Amino acid sequence: MQVAINIEVAFSNPSGMGRYSRELLRHIIRLDATHSYTLFHSNQYVWPPNGDSWVLPANFRVQVLPYSRKQLLLSWFLYGGPRTLSRVIGTHRVYHDLADILLPVPSNRKIASLHDVFTLIFPRSFAWHSRLLFRKSRGQLREADAIVTVSNYSKRKIVELLDVCPDKVVVIYGGVSSEFRPIGDPDRIRKTRARYGIQEDYFLFVGVFSRRKNLGSLLRAYRIFCSRRRNGRALLVCCGNSGVGSKEFYRDIVALGLPNDVKIVQAAGDTELADLISGSRALILPSLGEGFGLPVTEAMACGAPVICGNRCAMPEVAGGAALCIDPTDIEQIADAMERVAGDAALARSLRERGLERAKKFSWARTAQEMLALYQRLL
Repeated sequence: MQVAINIEVAFSNPSGMGRYSRELLRHIIRLDATHSYTLFHSNQYVWPPNGDSWVLPANFRVQVLPYSRKQLLLSWFLYGGPRTLSRVIGTHRVYHDLADILLPVPSNRKIASLHDVFTLIFPRSFAWHSRLLFRKSRGQLREADAIVTVSNYSKRKIVELLDVCPDKVVVIYGGVSSEFRPIGDPDRIRKTRARYGIQEDYFLFVGVFSRRKNLGSLLRAYRIFCSRRRNGRALLVCCGNSGVGSKEFYRDIVALGLPNDVKIVQAAGDTELADLISGSRALILPSLGEGFGLPVTEAMACGAPVICGNRCAMPEVAGGAALCIDPTDIEQIADAMERVAGDAALARSLRERGLERAKKFSWARTAQEMLALYQRLL
């Protein structure tokens, strides 16, 4: 079997779909020594993704396309893809695009990955060009032999909003990277905290600073939590990158009088992120929409209590191991923070349940299920 995989998103997206794609590729490379793979991407990037060390076996090759990312997307948007692509890539039995576009790669079966349809549900959380590109991809997705998504919630929404046959949509959960585990070395956590100037207790948010993440409500709930606090202080540490709506987030920090209480950090890698999660009071993710919610599984794997929204895929992923709240209820978010901070038995229970729940998520299993899908389509 010859498989072609468009791995562009493994470079272009630092989190979410990008992390899923990188871990999926890493484990497919480890697991499949039988079939032949062509991994292709634009010439804007240099293999390997994320600067990691990847050893490719003989049955894998990387093909750098003679187009930039901009040229590739523009050609796809206007003409369905570069007309010379087939000569560069060749013919394959299966073509899998790790994003939600389908290029003119000659193949017997076509698979597209689509983690969510939040571009339609929360359009104000996405740039205009992202919305425009998704409008183009909607029609193409119906032509795919399979659409891979990451939760049953996302499958329901894809079927509902894109009018796709349910049998065509395959749910393959994400996993937990090996770096995310209980960190038993307090000196290691202390050094990472010191590197970011974190001296007090803290709650941790991880994710892109976009409107969909509901950070305005988180800040207002945090201010209520601080006003109730009599003994000791707890910072709100927000770890991530700016997205659509981040200016509102930064303005709210100042307007609510929280510049000394909210710390913005960008972890250098998974090891530091695991330290920050392990050292926190709890991970808090009051997002309005998550197709899967990798920070939830990563925090549970580190043994950190999790507070998350009760919408979208988060309750499905948390599986009863998190404190789920209505993300639109600011008082409820503040109450949850107060409960976790003040109730040692609850925090311990959340840690124990989270550690057990995290065992169900494995990148090796993700890759095995994807390989089974490749086989099943032929």
